[in-house]
Amino acid sequence: MYIYDEFYAQAVFDLVDKALAMVYSKINKKDYAEAYFILEGLTVFNQLDSSWLACEDEDRIRITNKFYGAAVITVLRAIDKAGYLESTTFPSLEDFLQRAEEWGNDMEIMFGGDKYALFCKTVAKRLFQDKTSAHLALEMARLIEFGKTLPEDQDIEVENRITLLKKLFTQEKWFARAVDTDERDGSPNFVLSCVWKEYKEHLRNAPKKPLIGGPGWDITKWPEETKVEYVLDGGSGDNLVDD
Repeated sequence: MYIYDEFYAQAVFDLVDKALAMVYSKINKKDYAEAYFILEGLTVFNQLDSSWLACEDEDRIRITNKFYGAAVITVLRAIDKAGYLESTTFPSLEDFLQRAEEWGNDMEIMFGGDKYALFCKTVAKRLFQDKTSAHLALEMARLIEFGKTLPEDQDIEVENRITLLKKLFTQEKWFARAVDTDERDGSPNFVLSCVWKEYKEHLRNAPKKPLIGGPGWDITKWPEETKVEYVLDGGSGDNLVDD
């Protein structure tokens, strides 16, 4: 099925915009936990499908990334101030911080701009540096003691696990080189209300619906007679591309 070149990228971009709008709404209501979970889902989604980055409007991409970064910093700071920025409340917190840091680095390489990746790395270092080492050391000690109770011909798996843990124990953590000043970044780029205003202003010229075809981005809701026009070998051929 083919509609036009940027159709899919714009459709995915619309999903990203809707998610960010929900994040902003939750932040305004001071529902920071819900805002966190939406951001976490969006971050995973972006790494699975970053098609919206193929849009020709690079300014829109930059301001969207700018607002995403500002939202991440705002939410993490608010939760931290409230005293529950830890893995007991958010079990995948370190994973989220790493994904957001990776996404921020990738966006900076491709489009330049806001360095929220450094903030995520520094928060992770503060929260997980000691806990990670302590956890690995404890697990290694338990495995060693468990291995002592096994017959020699049954402790191969334990030995392999200990070898892996030793490697992880000595391996530099992804957040190891972060510095405290990154977390204290007070750049105006990260004032959420200002970035939201800039983001919304830019969206005024963004497409609200497809240029041709059905009434919305979700093609499952298009009338069958509309969809058939864009199915390869199924319509008039005016909007088709070669296989």
